[in-house]
Amino acid sequence: MSKSFSEKTSGLFVTLFIGFIVISFVVSGYQGSKGNNNIIGKVGDYKIERDEYQNAYQRQMTFYKQIYGGKDLTSKQIKQLKLRENITQQLINQKLMLIFGDEVGTFVSESEVKDSIRNYAQNGKKIFQSSGRFNVTLYKNALKNAGISVSKFEEDNKAMLQSKKSFDLVAQYPLSNSFLNDVKEFRKNAVKAQVVQLNSRTLEQFVKVSKKELNTFYAKEENLNLTKARYEAKKNIFARPEEIKARHILITPKPGKDKDAEKEIKRLAKKVNTKNFVRMANRYGDGAKNKNGGDLGWFSKGRMVPEFEKVVFSQKVGAISKPVKTPFGWHIIFVEKKRAEVVPTYADFKDQVATGIIQEGKQDEILKLAKTLQTKLVTLLNKNKFKAVEKLQKKYKFQFLKDLSFNQFDGTAGKIKISGEGLNKIFQDKTGKTLILREGNIMTLVKAKKTLKRKSETEENMVIERFKQTIGQMFTVDLSNQMRSKTDIKIYKFY
Repeated sequence: MSKSFSEKTSGLFVTLFIGFIVISFVVSGYQGSKGNNNIIGKVGDYKIERDEYQNAYQRQMTFYKQIYGGKDLTSKQIKQLKLRENITQQLINQKLMLIFGDEVGTFVSESEVKDSIRNYAQNGKKIFQSSGRFNVTLYKNALKNAGISVSKFEEDNKAMLQSKKSFDLVAQYPLSNSFLNDVKEFRKNAVKAQVVQLNSRTLEQFVKVSKKELNTFYAKEENLNLTKARYEAKKNIFARPEEIKARHILITPKPGKDKDAEKEIKRLAKKVNTKNFVRMANRYGDGAKNKNGGDLGWFSKGRMVPEFEKVVFSQKVGAISKPVKTPFGWHIIFVEKKRAEVVPTYADFKDQVATGIIQEGKQDEILKLAKTLQTKLVTLLNKNKFKAVEKLQKKYKFQFLKDLSFNQFDGTAGKIKISGEGLNKIFQDKTGKTLILREGNIMTLVKAKKTLKRKSETEENMVIERFKQTIGQMFTVDLSNQMRSKTDIKIYKFY
C-alpha cells in the first residue's frame, strides 16, 4: 500500500478496512495459513480468513495498549469494547465492498498491483526498496520470513486495491456544481442572535400549591391511590447513590516512560495542597489546557475505573490522596464534597408527588405564567437587557444564548434546536424584533441580526469538501446495509 494511498483515505475507509492491510503482516509477526482451519467465515463467495482476523485483532490490541498506559487489555475490557464483534463486522464490510466492486466492474491492473507493492512505505520508509530501487530479493525474503507466499500476498494486495477503488466510487457521491454553489450561498446567509428556549411543561413546578389544597386533595381516596401509584413509578428518580465531587491532577505516561510519569506525580504530590490544587492542576495536569482545575464534577460508584474509585470513596472531604495508578496514568485526587445516599420512602416524598399532580391540573395558571414570562422576555430582548434575562433564567431554568451565530444551511446546534420552518422565519424577517416560534410545548424567542462576516474561500472549500465526504459516507452506509440484506453472510466462530 503506497504512502499516497494512506494519505488520501478518509477516516471511514480506515474504519472499514482496519483489518485488511495484508502487507502489514510483514512487520506484525503474521504466520502463514494452515489449511481449511484458516477460514472463519464467508461473505458471499469471499472468505474471511483467520489470519486477517488475527492481524486486525493484534493491531487493535496494540492501539488500546497505548491508550491504557502500556498495559494489555483484560478479558473484561475486551468484552466491554466489543472488540471481537467490531473487528468481525469490519471484515464483513471489506468483503461487501469487494462484492460491490465485482458488480460494478471494478478492475485492478497488474501494473497497479506492482506499483502498490513497489512503493509500500512503513513509517515513511519504502521497506522493499534499497538505494531508491525495488529490491526483489528483499521483497521475497521479507515474505518468506513472515510465512507468506508471493502469489498469496499479491492476490490479497490486488483485493485490497479493488476494495479501495470500490470505496472511492461510493464515497465520491456526485453532487452538481449548482447544488454546491447553493450550499455556499446558504452558508453566507448568516445571523447573530439572542435565543431563549423554554418548555412550558417545566413551568408546572412554579405554580403554587397551598397546604389547604393538599389536604383537600388527600381527602379523596382515589387521589391517595394515584399518589401512591405515581410514587412507585417514580421512586427510582428520588433515589440517589452516594456521590462525590472531586478534582484530580493526571499525568499520562508517554510510551515506555511510565517511570518518568511516576517521578513527576510524586514531585507534584510534595507541593500540592488544598489552597493551590486548582492552580497546580491548571499548570501541570494533562487536562490543564481546559483550565478547569481538574474538576471531575459529581459522580457515583461505577463511573470511574476501580483503582480510582477504591481511593476516592475512602477519602474524607478535604483530603488529598497519595499518587494513584490507573490505566489512564497517575493521579492525585482532591475530594471537595460528598452527598450521602438517599433511600426514598413514600412518607418522605408523598407531598412532593401530590403537589406535582395538583400542579399538572392547573393548566390555566401555567398558561397565564407562560404568557406573562413571554411578554417580559420579549420586552427585555428588544431592549437588549440581557442581564435581566439571565436573572429570569436562573429562576425558571430555561435556555438562553446571547451570542449565537448560525447560517441558513447548517442551522443551529447544541442545546438550542430550531426547526426548518422556524429557521425560514428567522431568515425572512426584516424587522429585527424578537420573533416568537412555537412547536408543541417548546417556545423559542429569537432576536436576530444579519451579519456580513465572510469566511475565507479556503475555509469554505474545506467545509464543502467535508460536506461531500459526509454525503459519501452516508451513501456508503446505505449501500453496506443494502448489500448485507442481499448477501449470504456466515461467521463460523470468533477467535
